[in-house]
Amino acid sequence: MQIAVSVGARAGSPTWGRCLEALRAEGVEPLVLPVPYGRGLAQVRNAALATTTSDVLAFVEDDVAVQPGWFAALQDAWAAAPDDRGCIGGPITARFDGPRPRWLSDALLGVLGVGTGEQSFHGGNVSFRTEALRGIEGFWPAKGRPELHDWFSEEHHAQQQLAAVGWTHSCERDMAAARIIDPERLRRRRVLMLRVRYGARSALIGERRPRAVAAKVAASSAAGTAVATVRGDPARAIERAARVAENAGVLVAPLIAHRDLQPTVAHTPFRHSLPPGQPLFTKPRVRRAETGAVVLLYHRVDEAPGSVTPANFSAHLEMLLSRYTPARLDAIVTGDAAGDSFAITFDDGYAETMRRTLPVLRSAGVPATIFVSTSHVASQRSFWWDEVRRLLDRARDRPVRLTVDGEARAWARAGAAEKHVVSWLQPKAPELIEEGLAELRAWAHDEPPVPDDERPMNVDELRALSASPLIDVGAHTRTHANLRYVDPERLMEELSGSRADLERWLDIASPHGLAYPFGIPGADVDADTRSAAKSAGYRYAVLNSPGTVTADTDRYGLPRLPVENTGADGFASLITRATGRS
Repeated sequence: MQIAVSVGARAGSPTWGRCLEALRAEGVEPLVLPVPYGRGLAQVRNAALATTTSDVLAFVEDDVAVQPGWFAALQDAWAAAPDDRGCIGGPITARFDGPRPRWLSDALLGVLGVGTGEQSFHGGNVSFRTEALRGIEGFWPAKGRPELHDWFSEEHHAQQQLAAVGWTHSCERDMAAARIIDPERLRRRRVLMLRVRYGARSALIGERRPRAVAAKVAASSAAGTAVATVRGDPARAIERAARVAENAGVLVAPLIAHRDLQPTVAHTPFRHSLPPGQPLFTKPRVRRAETGAVVLLYHRVDEAPGSVTPANFSAHLEMLLSRYTPARLDAIVTGDAAGDSFAITFDDGYAETMRRTLPVLRSAGVPATIFVSTSHVASQRSFWWDEVRRLLDRARDRPVRLTVDGEARAWARAGAAEKHVVSWLQPKAPELIEEGLAELRAWAHDEPPVPDDERPMNVDELRALSASPLIDVGAHTRTHANLRYVDPERLMEELSGSRADLERWLDIASPHGLAYPFGIPGADVDADTRSAAKSAGYRYAVLNSPGTVTADTDRYGLPRLPVENTGADGFASLITRATGRS
């Protein structure tokens, strides 16, 4: 088994030479990646994962010195590891360059990145099976800070994600390392500030300690600090002060930790799309932002997980009709609809969804636009993401390994792999998606039948649906390819071909609208995609993002609000949160 070692090196690190010396003494020449100033280690760890061709990738930090025998213990541990082992780590002790401060107790060493490995492994001494780490899409690229060694850093998040998809871990005591601590540079203030950040991060993404509890603990600990100081017990005094700092962090958590937890990039080598970082404070919506029409996006209406249930769909329409005015999407685009209008849209073209929803729409007198992926209509081939789920469901407790476009990813439990597999395949060309599906079919030893509620409409059903005076039909490309990742020739073929199919089948002059597949602006739709939609002859194109449509909205970037499976009250809150409309 091949093992690579990576170190993220900070500029000016006083311990970097000793870290490298210790690794070389073990016969290891590590992959060294510079840590960008002001950033945590997630970015360089993802870069190392993207670069390596080894079976296992181990991480050491630039202030950690591995102990003699470390690499041999690492090799032996992986050689003996069971097939479901995804992570192996070791303990990190403290090595002081001089007398240890009297005020620094063992209870405070954890905040400096010292640990036994009993709970989770610090990034200074941990290794991962590379296929497994790629399977969970690598490290979450939060901004972070290299000096933070709490349980909320990217290495601990990765370990939690590995466990969620069935991978196990083990701690190897002989795989030991030491955190190098300079007592001359270590200050009480630094330790206390680290505990403040720990409390703040814990409050935002950890135990969610109530503020009232935090305030009470901080007050009592402050009293204990004073008592210990009077008694001349510096270690006890700093321990109590650290509890004050931690709970103070809980009280002001957003101010301290919000920025560090935000992603710093729009994508990584393993995630094609990441949500943008959110500002700590948002400007209050002005009255103008509450105007404009709301366009709503549905995919499936049925009882399956991830769908909107028929009961909730009916509740949504009832709530909408009590507050807003129904309108055709075309009328909203041309400005012929009222300012408080809403439009209903469906993507993909599920036959059972349209069979269920048309009577409801007809009864309510609400029009809708359906955007159809025409190759699925023509071939009656089900949508690939549904096939992924069906195949993985055939043996949910078995491990699964896929190689697509030369990259291998693995999951110890197939039943938990669906979201990761779909996210991985989404930006790929249809031919590469088919490559992954073929592997999954071989793995499952089966090709399960398509349930009725997952079948796309056929041409006759689409014709019958479009004959309804309430239904308009738009294009959703031919193969549902992610348009941002196809070449220009394929892009135009997807756009123009879908229009041509609909013109031929429905005997219409031309469909007006396009729904971009997946539709996330920036991730799936860019300026070139919008320009191509216009060149292909569409009058407008819709995204998958919240907002309202006004006269100033780009007609090739119309926002649509993806609808969640919730009742009327939750649906009303969703619209308010996304658009500012009440």
